[in-house]
Amino acid sequence: MWQLIVTSPDKEPKLVELKPGKFTIGRASSNEIVIEDVSASRSHAEIFLDGPTNTLTLTDLGSTNGTYVNRQRVVGSCHLHPDDLIRIGTVVIHVSHQTGKIRQAPGINGTHHFTRELVLESVEEHSLLISEIAQKLNTILDTQTAIKEVTQMMKRSMGVDYCEIVQRRELKFLETSDLTDPLAKQALRNKAAEVSPTTMFVPIIIHEQVIGLIAMHKSRPDAIPFDRRDLQLAVAISHQAALTIQRMELIEQVR
Repeated sequence: MWQLIVTSPDKEPKLVELKPGKFTIGRASSNEIVIEDVSASRSHAEIFLDGPTNTLTLTDLGSTNGTYVNRQRVVGSCHLHPDDLIRIGTVVIHVSHQTGKIRQAPGINGTHHFTRELVLESVEEHSLLISEIAQKLNTILDTQTAIKEVTQMMKRSMGVDYCEIVQRRELKFLETSDLTDPLAKQALRNKAAEVSPTTMFVPIIIHEQVIGLIAMHKSRPDAIPFDRRDLQLAVAISHQAALTIQRMELIEQVR
């Protein structure tokens, strides 16, 4: 069974199960998959599932801003494979192929260090969203409001029930408390993202120093497990959050 997980900055992830035939994607309400993004064309792209061969093909319908698969712009048509990422504006569509329950993208559980490649990959994959977040946060002049804005964005775009940013002054409690999730302590100790199917802890780092921790959790039984795209998005937002918190602290010092 082919499935698409459609994620956008201001809506919870949506699952679309594909049947043989055509599925149009675009801004117009007549599309099977509606993209609520002004950068998307009314008729942006088309996905075709060939029943006899069980193959999936994506075709760009001459869109203005392009359709991207794994960061490569689609020229004409291309075949889709499991775990491909389609990007249209700020919307990302994860391609999944399996039977039964949605599976996780391979390799997402465990420790993910903030290598240069991971950070660059994350920022590049979500550059439009990060630009939107940066514009919004640059108008905010106090830390608490900025943190509240970031947590709300992450809850919407990642479909999590709980999201909190723990600031620098509270980190020592996390390191010593017996009540803290062990993954949170590992994230602080390893300076790396720690992920399980329903929990993710991502440190906020500036100059090799942890200045905060993003904690996320999914509790609903039907929640989609964290995947590679979620990790990328969390890393990209933590990078932007680090810059924002640093700017807020400098402003407060000047005051």
